Order: sequence, then structure tokens, then C-alpha cells
Amino acid sequence: PLDGDSNRILLPDYDAAHVIWGGTWRMPTEKDFMDLIVACGGTYVKQDFSEEILSAECTPTPLPSANPGKGIYWVSAEQTYISDYTGVAGVLFCDGTSKLFFPAAGYGSYDTVIFAGSYGNYWSSTPNGSDYAYFLSFASSDQHVGYSDRDFERSVRAVLAE
Repeated sequence: PLDGDSNRILLPDYDAAHVIWGGTWRMPTEKDFMDLIVACGGTYVKQDFSEEILSAECTPTPLPSANPGKGIYWVSAEQTYISDYTGVAGVLFCDGTSKLFFPAAGYGSYDTVIFAGSYGNYWSSTPNGSDYAYFLSFASSDQHVGYSDRDFERSVRAVLAE
């Protein structure tokens, strides 16, 4: 189900995003998730913030570290009350001009969803051996790309290929 040893990504027929939405929709790769973290300064900031963090400028108050407008922020359900983010905990990625919100949907284990509202886990299309794959993981104190057994039920966040 892979497109060859050089790229090591799923073929479209095995890519959940492509199968469901068709066209050029696809699952993000391990590299896509790493690039997202780097573009946002690679800094995870747990802080309370006001409405400004969800504004078009994507500028938190106060600015984190030495990367004005960049950061990766935990957003509690109580802090999300604007637009599409209302009442959903998760992580907001800001690169200084754009923002991308990932809900903390938890993950499934033996058909039971656990840690919803506290953790987020999103599959990539990049395998690690025959039984494992990479995923983006986050909580209120950490974000990273790791890998685990494909038996876990994790969320899928589709991206539109250019």
C-alpha cells in the first residue's frame, strides 16, 4: 500500500482522507507535521490568553519567546468562545500570519474514546515499518511527532494537496 521506498507514504487507495473526500485531499505526512511545528517556532506555550489569540493577526498576549506572532498554544474549552472554536479544547498553531486549530479529540483504544478534551492524536500517512505509523500528539504541556502501532484509533486531519 506504499508508493515506493523513496517516499514511504500511503498510496491514495489506502489514504483515509483521499478515500473519503477524493480529489487531491490526503493525510498529512510526518514531514508535514514536523514542518508545522517548526513554522510555528517549535515553542509550546501553555498560557491563558484573551480573544486576541484567535484574531486574524494570530498574536498572543503576551508574545512568546523571541518569535513574535509564532507559537503553539493550548486552548482550553473555557477559552474558546469565538467562531468555529467554541467550547472545544485543543492546540492552536500560529506561524505569524496563519493559524490552524486541532481539537483535543483524544484517541480510541478498543473502541473506547479516551482523553477527549485533554489530548489530541492525528495520524500521518508515513509508516514506520509494517505495523507502525507516525502521528502528531499534543496535550496541554507538550506537542511532538511520534509513532505507534496502527491498531490505535487516532483522528485524521485532511490536507488539500497543491
